[in-house]
Amino acid sequence: MKPNNKIFTWVEIPVTDFNRAKKFYEGLLGLPIHESKVGEVLHGF
Repeated sequence: MKPNNKIFTWVEIPVTDFNRAKKFYEGLLGLPIHESKVGEVLHGF
């Protein structure tokens, strides 16, 4: 069986500057991060 190298799991990383972290992780992972706001909390997925 060939391993699947495209599996990514859920992680939560608290940050103080969401836009900066989003830009960093999008560059690192090569994947887009979509924003969602729940109450007053901004989440990326």
